[in-house]
Amino acid sequence: MTERQDHVDARFAGQQIRFELKRDATTQQMMTLCGLAPFAMYRRFAEGLWAADDIMRVLSLAYSPAPYIIVPSIAKRVRSAAYGHYAPLAIAVLEAHLYGIDPDRALFEDTQP
Repeated sequence: MTERQDHVDARFAGQQIRFELKRDATTQQMMTLCGLAPFAMYRRFAEGLWAADDIMRVLSLAYSPAPYIIVPSIAKRVRSAAYGHYAPLAIAVLEAHLYGIDPDRALFEDTQP
């Protein structure tokens, strides 16, 4: 049996980035501050109730749990793409955090120019 991962490796805006919602106190505090309850957010995506801001919040926190909510470079990239292009990446990041994800599904290749 393959061990599940808690992160997603992505080719994002020409860079190789590891997106991971860590389980440490700092990340948990940041998730609380910006209203990102991982399971509730996962359900929003599953039910089709997500918005572009949800994608930006998930990816920003998984990129860097810094003292701001949305990383400007991530916001710019998400806004420049077709609506929903990065939703599968955000879903995979949430799944990896909540349950672990199979290594073959823990990859994302950005096809946006």
